[in-house]
Amino acid sequence: MHDFTKIAMFVVGAVVLFVATAGLYWEQYYAALAKEGVVVSGTVVRLEMQRGDGAQVTGAVAHLEFPLAPGRVVRSERALAPEFAQTLREGSRVAIRYLPQMPRLHEIVALSSANQDASLGRWLQYVLLLFIGAGVMFWVSDTARVTKPRLNLSLEDLGLEPDGHAKTK
Repeated sequence: MHDFTKIAMFVVGAVVLFVATAGLYWEQYYAALAKEGVVVSGTVVRLEMQRGDGAQVTGAVAHLEFPLAPGRVVRSERALAPEFAQTLREGSRVAIRYLPQMPRLHEIVALSSANQDASLGRWLQYVLLLFIGAGVMFWVSDTARVTKPRLNLSLEDLGLEPDGHAKTK
């Protein structure tokens, strides 16, 4: 394997390892959202449609507000898929799930990853990615040692007796 290929594969392994680690990190929050999240009614304050070359909507950003307590409001932005964005208007009410201890972590219930079943399946996918990334990195870094040419010398070639002592002439 060439040096450039080894470096490229090592970088790919590192990226896979990073993505898997980030996924596991965020998965704990989504699991907490599903378990401990509080659902409130929020408002779409502004909706920015993003259009492609034609008039076709390619995406949208919703500016949201939702109450935590009397007088306390959280404002945020969420990127939306075109299909969902077209169902909303400014002033629309949407259900929002948030973590009471971390209100900045919230999601629109209709788009919720917490609604998806099989969080164990998602955990296993991330763990599998961790092993793949680490394995690629180890394999690539270890191939230099494995592919080194080795000298196969016998004791006789080294001038030693079978007991390990130097031969006497």
